[in-house]
Amino acid sequence: MSSRPLTTALLLPPSPHTSIASTLTFWTAPLTSALARPLTLPTLLYIGVPAPFPTTPRRTTFAPAQRLLTGLYSLVYRLTPRPASAVPFDVRIVLLSPEDEAEASFGPVMSTDQLADLQEWDVLLVPRGEAGYQLQGAFLAATGSPGVHVYYVDAGVRAPAGEVDAELAGAAGEGEEHAVVAVGGTFDHLHLGHKLLLTMTAYLLTSPSAAPATNPRLIVGLTGPAMLRNKKHAEFMESWEERSTRSLEFLRGVVDVTPFESRAAEGTGRGEGGDGDEKKLLSEVPEFREEGKGAGASEERRNLHIEIVSISDPFGPTITDPTVTALVVTQETASGGAAVNAKRTEAVWPELEVAVVDLLIAHDGEKLSSTELRRQKAV
Repeated sequence: MSSRPLTTALLLPPSPHTSIASTLTFWTAPLTSALARPLTLPTLLYIGVPAPFPTTPRRTTFAPAQRLLTGLYSLVYRLTPRPASAVPFDVRIVLLSPEDEAEASFGPVMSTDQLADLQEWDVLLVPRGEAGYQLQGAFLAATGSPGVHVYYVDAGVRAPAGEVDAELAGAAGEGEEHAVVAVGGTFDHLHLGHKLLLTMTAYLLTSPSAAPATNPRLIVGLTGPAMLRNKKHAEFMESWEERSTRSLEFLRGVVDVTPFESRAAEGTGRGEGGDGDEKKLLSEVPEFREEGKGAGASEERRNLHIEIVSISDPFGPTITDPTVTALVVTQETASGGAAVNAKRTEAVWPELEVAVVDLLIAHDGEKLSSTELRRQKAV
């Protein structure tokens, strides 16, 4: 019997609303219905959501994208029973782009066809009603997975008409994109908040085909031993190898749209190096374009480079690598962005664009954190 988890795709319908708050309300019923299903086997759940705004350029659409994904991950957090089930449950959220917008399909944004071939799927969940049936037809027509079982969840419930979000109205626009983006953290016991942060880091990165004469790079500064000495419940901390492997596997899971059959044959493109505080984990994600789509066939294809490096101070590669142009932080670590830019100013380097991601907060005001997860293991 296969040791892989039960792979499930949940497709949410396009929102009839022009505000993120109303869109989240519309999607609450199908999400609630899907997450209420009995969990008896280790499960990998992808949630595909059609963005109610353009997803390019990435810099100008980052704010609404992070609001939408924060809202969705928050809903998942609130709807998932706590303490966490003993059955492994891995949730990942990706944005779906229209089929005719091939240039928008990179990072955590993909077409329904690409999602349909991302995994060897066991289960497809769609909302009841015409919109759900259309999603079902498009997915099943594109997937190479044999014997997908289809189940229906509750349909979306329209919210009262709301105003158009100012962020959505101003989302489109021009602007130079980022080819090298960094994020830092411990990423211990990888949870929904970490997934949101990593997803938004990937979102801010330009596509390989649009990168200016280079391979785009996503750098994760992963805290090493020197930064972990005062962590609470440190005895339950995962090793650097465990944390880096899980972070890399998640990132590849939301940015590598190579069909699963081809990906299995090509391998992971992973390499390791260094020791002690110099540890690093490297991976290349090949740019995948369908025949006749995207950039011209004669153009050189570039790979996305994911670099997970051990850091011994709060700055890491942001003050040693002048090619980094953006840093993604949380509300809690936003002050670190100012400190990084102060150091870069001293070196006469351009300041980084600092992009802020919201925290995941439950109804009771509790913040999702690795410290709390370690505390639960300690009792």
